[in-house]
Amino acid sequence: MSAHRFAGRKIFVFCACCSKACYECLLNFHNQREHEKLDRNLVLPVLRKLEKVEITKRVSQSSGNRLDELLKKCESEFERSVLLKMVDAKLPLPDEAQYIVYDGDRRVAKPDFFYRSRNIAVFVDGPPHDKDYKMKDDEQKRNELRKLGYRVFAISYNDVDGGISRLKGAVGR
Repeated sequence: MSAHRFAGRKIFVFCACCSKACYECLLNFHNQREHEKLDRNLVLPVLRKLEKVEITKRVSQSSGNRLDELLKKCESEFERSVLLKMVDAKLPLPDEAQYIVYDGDRRVAKPDFFYRSRNIAVFVDGPPHDKDYKMKDDEQKRNELRKLGYRVFAISYNDVDGGISRLKGAVGR
């Protein structure tokens, strides 16, 4: 039993100075208006159930395999970490990683992630994308994708959560 569990149990189960609540277990200055309603015995069954709770993260076998495939295609540790944050944010998995978009026979861009059914290209931009020549190249490719009808999202290293939030608004769940 962890120290936290034991401390909680000690307060609620072994408090010998009262039958319902006292300043050793539940009562304090801030809840004085509720003192007559507080009863430690009412919470004990719930605490006993909570002691037995186990939390596990589950990924379905099919999405687990697809996630593994996408992770293998990532070209940097930063891309992998962004993909895992997308999973944690409960975004649907992208259909592709490192997908090359063509206009006829001409290569236009290679988004890091791609949602085929939503026509969404996702670029994961680390610090190298802050360089002037790279920013210009990125903007040119992304504008061309927009002209071709793609929706373009960039997730930057300096605002990963904001980028994922914007993407979540587009792909939803």
